[in-house]
Amino acid sequence: MAVINGKRKLNKYNAKRITIDGYKFDSLREGARYEELKILVYANQITDLKIHPKYELVPKFIRGDKTHQARYYISDFEYIEDGYFVTEDVKGVITKLASWKMNQFEFQYPIRVLRIVK
Repeated sequence: MAVINGKRKLNKYNAKRITIDGYKFDSLREGARYEELKILVYANQITDLKIHPKYELVPKFIRGDKTHQARYYISDFEYIEDGYFVTEDVKGVITKLASWKMNQFEFQYPIRVLRIVK
């Protein structure tokens, strides 16, 4: 939780951040999903679990005299299930920006399955 002018700033959706195994999660729901995925790894139902993988959506570019930063989609988890690469996001609310990023991700990474967990 951020502190601004001596006051605690609440998360936009009242989500409580949590740290598990050294990983920082934006919500209790995301942390609980991590715990579930660890069990699936242990049971050999999924492999190669990654936390907060980063996918480039727009590369860094220069137009005129202005340099534009690269833009990324950072999902919550990535793993292999039944031979498929699964990219997973835990969402309580899907904002317009999140929706755009997910659409762009699916367009640019067609071999990956995007799974939204509510």
